Amino acid sequence: ILDRNQGMVDRIFMMEGYTPLSLQRIYPPVKDFDRACDLLNAKFRLVVDESSRYMNLAPSNTYLPRAFFVYNSTVIRNEDSVRAFMMNPNFEPRSIAVFEDDPHFNVDGIADGGNATITSYSLNKISLITETKKNGFLMLSEIFYPGWVAYIDGTPSPVLRANWSLRAVPVKSGKHEIVLRFEPESFRMGAWITLLTILSSSAVIIFIRFKKKNK
Repeated sequence: ILDRNQGMVDRIFMMEGYTPLSLQRIYPPVKDFDRACDLLNAKFRLVVDESSRYMNLAPSNTYLPRAFFVYNSTVIRNEDSVRAFMMNPNFEPRSIAVFEDDPHFNVDGIADGGNATITSYSLNKISLITETKKNGFLMLSEIFYPGWVAYIDGTPSPVLRANWSLRAVPVKSGKHEIVLRFEPESFRMGAWITLLTILSSSAVIIFIRFKKKNK
């Protein structure tokens, strides 16, 4: 139904995210495709009627929120073990986050019912207002990609990979304004190289013109 990269152009959330490269991890390894759709906040399913050769979009009421809190986590460092854990029918992404590296953030495992509201959304920036009574992980149904940084009340905070291919932000108790920005180091380095190149080229041009004028 959708063309390649149409999600980026028309701001439709595509499961694979947008990247010029093919991501190694796209769909979370869960027991069935419907559960993967729920984990990725897919509000609609493509329904195919083979007898009438007709396709339609049907709404779903089982998908997870785009942003929500969990207060329990586990660290599984082996990729195969992560896959087995998430494919277990008892895996409940609404209440636990699976990390492959230690997040170095303590949560007490007791549900708090915190809330997260997205106030603005663009390709390179997501703003939220959150409130939680206890330390928890803010889970986002967004494909993890290096270069994203979270700012909690203006203070930089890491964006972690959780549940195979999604994002999580450790958040302390209280009410916070959180902004996620795409700020890859490669872009900063490229910007500095470009700036230095422009300055160097300008200096050379000025020097050559000044030299010719003197002659």
